[in-house]
Amino acid sequence: MQQMRWAYGTIGIFKKLLKELIKHPRRLTPVQWWEYILSGTWYFVGWAFFLMMICPVSYLLFEIRPLLTEPYIYVVAYIPYLLFSSLQLFVSMSMRGFSAKDQWFGQILTYLTFPIYMLAAIYALINKKIPFVVTPKGGSGKSTLTCFWPQIAMMLIIFFSVAAGIWKFVQQYDVALIINILWSFYYLILLSMFLYFRRDAEEPSLYYVDMFEEFVRE
Repeated sequence: MQQMRWAYGTIGIFKKLLKELIKHPRRLTPVQWWEYILSGTWYFVGWAFFLMMICPVSYLLFEIRPLLTEPYIYVVAYIPYLLFSSLQLFVSMSMRGFSAKDQWFGQILTYLTFPIYMLAAIYALINKKIPFVVTPKGGSGKSTLTCFWPQIAMMLIIFFSVAAGIWKFVQQYDVALIINILWSFYYLILLSMFLYFRRDAEEPSLYYVDMFEEFVRE
């Protein structure tokens, strides 16, 4: 619920920010405008994650290529970027006292809550009001699977696309198929982590359950 409010409020302010940028571009310096734009667009991360999952699915099932380039060029260009950005994030967060486990769990939780961010973005863009509810402290044990239907549905779609991709790969060798199958397996692993966070364990699990119970009620 807290993440829903943060995303909803930030995107709502971002809409006003764009109007101010058009009407009064000199009120802030270019660097200040840039910082506000970066912070205002971050909460579209749910849609970004969703599109990242859909891209390999679209190729494996319908042979739709999100990138019109050779697979080898993609690998050579993307792997250095992925390693450098991951290392930069790890070092910067470690300097702030976060352990590797904390960072990993934080990234997984952000990824798993993609439906929350997607819903908040839609509500903010169409100006739909959401009620203010105090975030509960603690939890009531393991949540039901219905709280995680978006993740389960996405897992089923990805699993079916992986099966289709493997069948196509058996018929004909294709590097692009291998890349998209591997990405899909990676997304399946991330999505399956909801099974860990739904158990009656530590605070992150309880906090995650609280958010999704609110999402299901909507």
